[in-house]
Amino acid sequence: MPFASPEYEAQWQPLAEVTVRGEQVRVMHRPERAAGIPVLLMHGLEESWQSWLPVTERLPERYCPLLADLPWRANGDYSWSETLPPSGWLAEVVRALPRTPQALVGHSFGSNTVLEYLAAPDPAPIRTAVLTSPVFRKSREEITWDLLRQSIDNFRQIISSGLRVRSEGRDFDPEVFEKMVDAIVERVGPNGFVNLFRVFGHSPFIRLDRIDVPVLVVGGTTEATSTSTGLRALVAGLPQGSLALLDEYDHFCQVVQADEVAALVADHLDRRL
Repeated sequence: MPFASPEYEAQWQPLAEVTVRGEQVRVMHRPERAAGIPVLLMHGLEESWQSWLPVTERLPERYCPLLADLPWRANGDYSWSETLPPSGWLAEVVRALPRTPQALVGHSFGSNTVLEYLAAPDPAPIRTAVLTSPVFRKSREEITWDLLRQSIDNFRQIISSGLRVRSEGRDFDPEVFEKMVDAIVERVGPNGFVNLFRVFGHSPFIRLDRIDVPVLVVGGTTEATSTSTGLRALVAGLPQGSLALLDEYDHFCQVVQADEVAALVADHLDRRL
């Protein structure tokens, strides 16, 4: 399943770049949409800025999507985590932009990054946000050894699902595909897993009361893994939270269910901006 046609991807150009201790991040945009309302979208762990192309292709022309290419992109080495926390990288991206985004949209690890950024003492004046596939725990008592074990068990499944999405629907011999997953898991290693699990461990300490902007949380009525993502508790803790649950839901919804996700994002933004 390709993210988008080569012709559409070729329309995207760098808008801003910033380098922190040798690690480069950049933001991609379509110059023809430069006059639109700026909306910054964050990809998840081991993903890429291109993973948002199926959604941006379906957004109304009044918006100017800005796609962040973040250091937790696929094939990274995780040295970025010793430089800044995820929300710190997002802050660097926002400061590098010529215009402050009116909305933030995230997926998975990128969603929790948005959440942490908005709860920080001095975020930019963002007006609204959309979080797809975030993870959350209300209390630190819920961060248990059982949760850690479940997350380790599910880690390979998430990597495998992400590889299938990135493989653009190509058919692989099952044994070859499993070896490819093994290689990614080995490269990501414990450092990558620790960064992913950190979003669980830190979530009870996020000051949700500070996020006084409308936030739409998107998830599914059933989960792809056995680890509950805590979306209802998250929405209940947000001053202006709302929840959209899809009956048939894929963790990589921004690619697999681009029509539904783009419609939800557009509707939320249209009502808030």
